[in-house]
Amino acid sequence: MTTRARWLLVAVIGVLLLGGAALYAVSAFTAASRAENRPSAVQTRAPEQQDSLFGDDPRVVFRNTAIGEGYGLVASVPLDDPTGARTVSDEACDRVYSTQQYLMCLRIDRGVVTTFSADLLDAAGGVQHTW
Repeated sequence: MTTRARWLLVAVIGVLLLGGAALYAVSAFTAASRAENRPSAVQTRAPEQQDSLFGDDPRVVFRNTAIGEGYGLVASVPLDDPTGARTVSDEACDRVYSTQQYLMCLRIDRGVVTTFSADLLDAAGGVQHTW
């Protein structure tokens, strides 16, 4: 086999490998987008009260990790019915901590330099302080 034929073979194999990798990346991105936009895998509902983020009854507050719509948003369930419908807010957090008066939302801002931020929200969802 000549040198020219070897280089041609390497080029063809390289193009095939790069094409396969690109095809895989596009299909994975499409599948992830579809999964993100489909209905949630668990029963959810929007908050009923406009003046309170989670209502007055005792609740468990957490980051929703159910696949589908509402993934990564702050959610809660009644303390006496933890398998009930999740109340999902519009607040996206990486970590969440809550009391009856306040909600602490921690976020990771990924980029060339990763930074972190925290918001303290009141019961109505208004930002009280940002770090």
